[in-house]
Amino acid sequence: MLRQKRETNNLSPLKQRAGAKRRLQAKHRRWLEKALAQEPDATITELAEQLSEKQQVTVSRATVCRELKELKLARKKRVSQHRSAIIENELGFGAK
Repeated sequence: MLRQKRETNNLSPLKQRAGAKRRLQAKHRRWLEKALAQEPDATITELAEQLSEKQQVTVSRATVCRELKELKLARKKRVSQHRSAIIENELGFGAK
């Protein structure tokens, strides 16, 4: 506070400095909404890969997850399988 008073001659609160800038812009968020409307079963990994290929923006799965949460859209973490296939995979059946 002493430095602030000395440098600005003012003790009013300083503007808050945010962290890193967002990687996804508004156009990318709109694209995410459209992509999920067309393919609602897309996983977070698939969406991240499609963003890289089609929108030329590389982001992590965590970034995609945060954006989906902010857009209040459901997220899918893994590829769909029938329940019997999941049980077989977990128990080691069906593996050749």
